[in-house]
Amino acid sequence: MSVITISRHFGAAGKTLGKRIADTLGYYYADEYIIERAVVEL
Repeated sequence: MSVITISRHFGAAGKTLGKRIADTLGYYYADEYIIERAVVEL
């Protein structure tokens, strides 16, 4: 499993970039809300 992380400043369109990269590479896009929800459900 490969993981790509993107560090950014607020307002720098990191989510948009992350989604585009994930779509291009065929990866699943997970933002902080998905990760937090997964932790709570464990």
